[in-house]
Amino acid sequence: DIGQAAKYVEQQLDILSMHKVTYSGYLLLDTVLLYKKQLAAQQQTKCTIISELVIEQDLSEKFLNDIALILAGCFDNALEATAKITQYPKRWIKIRMYNDQTYIYLQLENSVEKDIILHEYDLPKTTKQESRLHGFGLSQVKNVTESYQGQMALSCNDNVFTIGLMLKYHSTAIP
Repeated sequence: DIGQAAKYVEQQLDILSMHKVTYSGYLLLDTVLLYKKQLAAQQQTKCTIISELVIEQDLSEKFLNDIALILAGCFDNALEATAKITQYPKRWIKIRMYNDQTYIYLQLENSVEKDIILHEYDLPKTTKQESRLHGFGLSQVKNVTESYQGQMALSCNDNVFTIGLMLKYHSTAIP
């Protein structure tokens, strides 16, 4: 329903302006991060967002939307992983975003109940019971990242899962 969607967006904009939270200066990305941070608080997961992003005015809306989509998917995965941890103080998510003249760098770390075994060329398998209906999130993140001449790196050590992304954002990388 378009009316409900418009009402939802209006509510999120009100929340954003009320909290005066700006991570990137790009409204959709800031709204996604604020909303996901609220979800983390509801599940008693500490969330830290460090942003040193300087969003260029000439970036395409598609590129910025893809960044928001990538972060939303990664954040959802982190929320799901931290929810499995029974000791609330051990639940945490940390996001770092920054850029240079050519790339935007995104790093998301989260605590996990137990280390995930990663294989060099394979993405981790879903842990959901209906596995045929899930497990496309990281592959989608990887595909979008690579579409911007970027790279994705995963690691999991000492109960910390890390995803690092770099996406090229100069006009030559924008499809």
